Amino acid sequence: MTENGHSLVYRKRVRCTCEWEVKFGYGVAFTLAIFEAKRLLVIALEIFAEWQVIRIAGGFQPVVLALVDVALGLPCALITVRAIRRRKSNLHSKTRQVLKCLLIMIITCIAMNTTTLALIGYHISVRQETLIDIFNASMHLYATAASHKYAIDEIQFVLQCCGHSSYKVDYASREEMAQQNRISDEDYRGLGVPFSCCNLRAAAPCMHLEMTDDKTINVNGCVEIISPILLRIVIVAYVMTITLIIIQVLLAFLITRVYSLKCKNTDLDVAESALVQIRSRQINASRQIAKTIYL
Repeated sequence: MTENGHSLVYRKRVRCTCEWEVKFGYGVAFTLAIFEAKRLLVIALEIFAEWQVIRIAGGFQPVVLALVDVALGLPCALITVRAIRRRKSNLHSKTRQVLKCLLIMIITCIAMNTTTLALIGYHISVRQETLIDIFNASMHLYATAASHKYAIDEIQFVLQCCGHSSYKVDYASREEMAQQNRISDEDYRGLGVPFSCCNLRAAAPCMHLEMTDDKTINVNGCVEIISPILLRIVIVAYVMTITLIIIQVLLAFLITRVYSLKCKNTDLDVAESALVQIRSRQINASRQIAKTIYL
């Protein structure tokens, strides 16, 4: 009877690990955690390398929302992995509440990721005509707004470009510059460009003021360089976000299945546990009777 009692306990534990929803859900949750970690790394690298390009193109809101989603999605995926692992071992009833909370969090992540996709499509454009308008608007504020000056200078210096189409672009008219309170210490020249337009590969000193030639400055515009960079960023963002949405929808379905299986099996688990306890008591009683007879 002892062997039978132990076999019942063993079958009860193994029965949960054989559920395909639990096994598949564990794999999906683990995959989601890896994807969320990779997404965080990609966002961090893009911010570090291309932040001014992203910001000037209108990507501030999508980036912030993506970071918030990672901050919620990564812990949620890790907790789901742990909860499903404990569910495999025939966890106590508190798991149902944990799974319910995780399901709500995952649905929230799905909604946030969908919103991120909408914001990317609404705010970020890779069309050169749109980028020229955005870049030109920032260039007109170059002398008065520190944030625009810093963004333009960094883009031109890092990407080695000048203006939105070419170095000949006019940053502002002479009359407009005369009426503005400039935050820049650079004097306006009719044939001058910002120092950030200087070519780092030029052997001669940069002549960005009172220019007589363009040998020491960059002659290419920035838009033709920014557009492919933005296209790459947008494609990566779309692919990763859509992949995460698919994984999260699948995980939400599996958590719902695991949660429902837990509800259905609760009475059966209690009955089996009670049966094991009864048989254990019978075994102990039989041993006591045997000892009494022997003595």
